[in-house]
Amino acid sequence: MVNRFLYLFFILFSALLIYGTDVRAFSPADLDVLKSTKSCTFCDLPGADLTGLDLTNARLGGANLTGAIFVNTVLIGADLANAKLIGATIKNTRFSNANLFRANLSGAKISDSNFSGADMTAIDLSNATITNTNMINADLSSAFMTKVNMSNVNIATGRLSYVNMTGAKLSNINLSNSTMNFINLTDAVLNKVEIYRADLGDATWIDGGKCVRGSIGECKK
Repeated sequence: MVNRFLYLFFILFSALLIYGTDVRAFSPADLDVLKSTKSCTFCDLPGADLTGLDLTNARLGGANLTGAIFVNTVLIGADLANAKLIGATIKNTRFSNANLFRANLSGAKISDSNFSGADMTAIDLSNATITNTNMINADLSSAFMTKVNMSNVNIATGRLSYVNMTGAKLSNINLSNSTMNFINLTDAVLNKVEIYRADLGDATWIDGGKCVRGSIGECKK
């Protein structure tokens, strides 16, 4: 019985070491470098509080920002390609014209932020919660957005071709004049979603049916 208890304790302790520290500790040296130079590619900053920082045009490609806090942070034109922002808290933050190519924001909590004109190609936003956010003219092509929960988001003139939005919940979303070819909306819940003049050619609609080419502003089957 004692041996079994010790074994279970060892397993739990090992799991804590492997998974628990990733969002609890970061390199203070890396944070100092970021603040002083705005350049910190592949930095180790899980759980870092970046509230109020002006990181315009910062270079953060490949950085580990898992669980980081972005409140009133400025990241206009910043390079966050392949960065990890898993479970990050993002509020009143400006990512306009930023590079978020293949960035991982799965499970992130995003509110009152601006991603207009951002390159979000192949970004992972699965299980993220996004509210009151501007994504006008953002490029979300090939994004992975399964079970994303979005409300009051403006993605007008956005590019959403080949996006996987299966099981997504979309409420008060503006997708007018957007390109949505080959998007997958299977089992998505749509409430007050504006698709005026959106191109839905070859899209998979919420019922699993295919939209024919030339479907503009509606899914024609």
